[in-house]
Amino acid sequence: MTRDERDPERDDELSRLLQRWSAPLVPDGIDERMLAAYRRQTGAGEPWWSRLFTASVRVPLPVAVGVLMLLIVTAALALRPVAPQPTAGTTAPSAPVQAARHGDVPVETYYWFVTESANYDRQGYPLAGPQLTAFQRALSVIVGGIEQGLFPARPGQSRNDGFENCQLCPYDRVCPGNRARVWGRKRSAPELREYLDLAEPED
Repeated sequence: MTRDERDPERDDELSRLLQRWSAPLVPDGIDERMLAAYRRQTGAGEPWWSRLFTASVRVPLPVAVGVLMLLIVTAALALRPVAPQPTAGTTAPSAPVQAARHGDVPVETYYWFVTESANYDRQGYPLAGPQLTAFQRALSVIVGGIEQGLFPARPGQSRNDGFENCQLCPYDRVCPGNRARVWGRKRSAPELREYLDLAEPED
């Protein structure tokens, strides 16, 4: 149908309808919301540094679960209660040592053959009498020194291959060469009297 063949009445009716029609009212703020949605999608109008806090990364589910479990385990290890570590002057010997020190438990001494040819045999006997008294005295001096934080460096006699008490020490090479002189100055300290009586009874 060409333009000349159209029904004039229909055109008039369409014209009347168009004249009565009015555009619906646009809700207030819709343009601001559309602009904000556009900016969120494109990132337009935002400072570059804000993207550091709003960026998103696609992570596979197994990786996300693994990272979450790692964080949980790390937090549990970090928050677990830690037993206080003994320091110099506050070191507490174990209960068996304290019991043996005060004679609350029987004390036995053994030599253990740690070879198959010796059948891993143990040879020993219970301590009693003067032997037990000497053991308890030595143990009391050692434990008392640990509790007071006393760790005297007593090198012993000087020999061609070094000092007598330093042969098996891994720190022998870092100790001063005048260690005997240093011990000679410290050995008269009153705090070391009991240790000195035990280590050098001839004095």
